Amino acid sequence: MATKSVTLVLSEQDALNVAAQAKAARVERRQGRTIYRLRRQAAPWYYALAVFAFAEVLWLVSALSTTSAAVWTAALAAIPLGIVGWTIGRNAGAWRRRVWASNSAANAWLIWAASMDPASLDSHSLALLVLMLVTMGLAAGWWKANRIPHPLAPSAPEPEEAKQFKGPLHQRWTRFVASSRGPLPESYLTQPDISNGKQRYTIQLVPGQQTQTLALSSLDRISSGLNVPIKNLVLEPHPNELPTQMRITYVEKSPIDKVVLYDGPKVDEGVIQIGPYGDGEGCAGWRYWTRGEVPMGGSWWGGAIIAGMGSGKSRLMELLAVGTVATGHAVAWFIDPQGGASSPALAKAADWYVDLDGAEKMLTALESICEWRSKEMAANGWIGVDPSPERPGITVFIDEAHEVFAENTDRWTKLARKARKVGIALVILSQYPGLSTFGGSEPLRAAVMAGNVVAMRTESRQNGQLLVGLDVDPLTLPAIPGFGYTVRRGNEFGRTAPFRAEYVKVPAEWLARYPSPELDPVSANAGAANYINRRSDMDSAMALVRAQVEAMKNGDLSAASGLVGAIATATKVATGKPSANPLQLPPPPVLTLVKPAAAAPRPAPPEPANGREALLAILANGETKTKDLIEGARLSETRFRQLIGELTTAKLVEKVGRGVYRLVEG
Repeated sequence: MATKSVTLVLSEQDALNVAAQAKAARVERRQGRTIYRLRRQAAPWYYALAVFAFAEVLWLVSALSTTSAAVWTAALAAIPLGIVGWTIGRNAGAWRRRVWASNSAANAWLIWAASMDPASLDSHSLALLVLMLVTMGLAAGWWKANRIPHPLAPSAPEPEEAKQFKGPLHQRWTRFVASSRGPLPESYLTQPDISNGKQRYTIQLVPGQQTQTLALSSLDRISSGLNVPIKNLVLEPHPNELPTQMRITYVEKSPIDKVVLYDGPKVDEGVIQIGPYGDGEGCAGWRYWTRGEVPMGGSWWGGAIIAGMGSGKSRLMELLAVGTVATGHAVAWFIDPQGGASSPALAKAADWYVDLDGAEKMLTALESICEWRSKEMAANGWIGVDPSPERPGITVFIDEAHEVFAENTDRWTKLARKARKVGIALVILSQYPGLSTFGGSEPLRAAVMAGNVVAMRTESRQNGQLLVGLDVDPLTLPAIPGFGYTVRRGNEFGRTAPFRAEYVKVPAEWLARYPSPELDPVSANAGAANYINRRSDMDSAMALVRAQVEAMKNGDLSAASGLVGAIATATKVATGKPSANPLQLPPPPVLTLVKPAAAAPRPAPPEPANGREALLAILANGETKTKDLIEGARLSETRFRQLIGELTTAKLVEKVGRGVYRLVEG
């Protein structure tokens, strides 16, 4: 009977499926073999076997030539082996040093073995024994990290969620972020750019339903959905400025994981670089001056650093202070209600330092300088400031700003609104960005934050949505010293993106390298006695503090609590004799110029004992707008919202428009 041949015709897809099934079967058979399961544990022995085989070749060369020739051959052979080992070690990650040590040991053993008698069996045995002992010693850590899998305990199948997290970023986004329960439903990623350990996409938001503010405020949920740390994500508005698109960058190995040591001031075109951005593209900057369209038409900028305890705000202040004075055309002043404890280095190096008690003296001097610089500008036809060593700008660093602005709020507000064009800047540090930090003055907050805003991690749940331009809640930021967000100002400077400030390890040394220039004659004379006597006042204040601490150490409470007692104690400790004038301070210089009389500031209204009654009283006087109500009742925005809600619910107040309220008649 004739045999008929049958040809099986498969479609292209069926053929691919058959091939895939055959490949899967081959992989399964290979993975079931013992030699495959033990491949990682046997790797050190494979390497030792290769080295021993190479030694056998050298022994054969020794048998055919002199011993010295074999040694030289081994030494020369060790060179390419060393190069190969070095190359492998560079790509071995955490095992780099162990690979290099193993390669060095193999080369040394090879040269030693080549010098032995090739005809002696004892020599071969001794060399093999030494090689085995060295291999076991160097491979112990490898075997500890790579255990032999138990044949009766097969690994559990990988969960589907874990498989999704191993895929590209867009797959995780679709499943966990753009789902109906995700933070940004129906959004999607486009324009992938994947290279060099970095994935970058354009986020397409749903028009009319999702905003950039919503996306930034959901950063912690996006981080959870993608299963990556926040510090490895950079979410920012798209450079094309379209409101329905954003840009997200995932960096597999963040360039700001480790401390970035400060290596000196980097200042260019009015910007102080403060540290690298989280995606490794450029450095975050602090804009202290911008050039105008005409000579003497520039602006001098301050800003705010909002950060909790231990987040690194004082170190960032020191970095900015070094950069400021390093320009050669700026002086640094410092107000610290903690008596200089926030930065002893800056308290010592600043052109003028005061504590809370001296803050009003500095404010008075700043007001006078602002007034006389304004007159100087009018006399010369200037409209702004271009700093120079002969006429430097003034940057005032204010730590614990809520304590400083709580007094003389109106005067600080007027100064801040005029200071930018005359070359005076306020740089404030606080843990809270609300109105209470600025003495309840919204104009003061707006004037300070118009320049620069840096937000670091805080522990308060009330800081979210209070930083204009930053919708990321500082509470969700990682607790990494120096890690924070810069906020883009307008459409011309900076990025709203994460960065890490460089760490100034020894700020006193850096500040000592760049002494402040002298103030110009107009400003120095305008500062009058408060400025001219600043050095003696600073010395007196520090001497008083040291004397008080010494008195408290000795248990002399009365001396520690008073100025006279403290100075007397300091003199007695130093000389053993009391003195009526122990500090021997020089008399203040006689001023040849008369300071122009300043208008008496309007006293700030007293803090109301009952915010509810104060709000009702202001409404009864005819005020209706939210801004006027907040300022008049001296309330924070949060407290105002709470009270107005209570009064509206009680039908005592009604809302008649957007941000407009009035008392209910009858």
